[in-house]
Amino acid sequence: MDESYECIYYVKEQKTMEQWTCLLCNITEIKLKLGKHKCMGKIVDKFMEWEQYKLQCGHTVHPRCYRVWSYKQGTVGCPTCGLLPMTDENMNCYQCSTWGHKTNDCPILQFTYRHLYLVQKEKYYERLREEKRELE
Repeated sequence: MDESYECIYYVKEQKTMEQWTCLLCNITEIKLKLGKHKCMGKIVDKFMEWEQYKLQCGHTVHPRCYRVWSYKQGTVGCPTCGLLPMTDENMNCYQCSTWGHKTNDCPILQFTYRHLYLVQKEKYYERLREEKRELE
């Protein structure tokens, strides 16, 4: 394998239809009209969606360009702004879309799991109470 896929935890994956330039290869992706399509009863223009990685500093790069660059550097960060250590503090959380923790450590996700646990626990005890009533 010639690319580092670990770097995807340190970027925001996004798509855009607007013109933008990759920081690494300097290729400019233009706003490309594909034609028209029907959306909610209206005819609208359809544009090409370009995949990009948004770095913590705000720069944007092609996914493949960044994976190759990250692999060659042995770390993550920005080619212009500087390298970053591959630590939890530099990770992007896909759950809450913020920087600074792994998705597994997301407070929103932990709250959701805790809430689901309590709901399931309450349902379990309610079912036990119903079964006990039926037996009486």
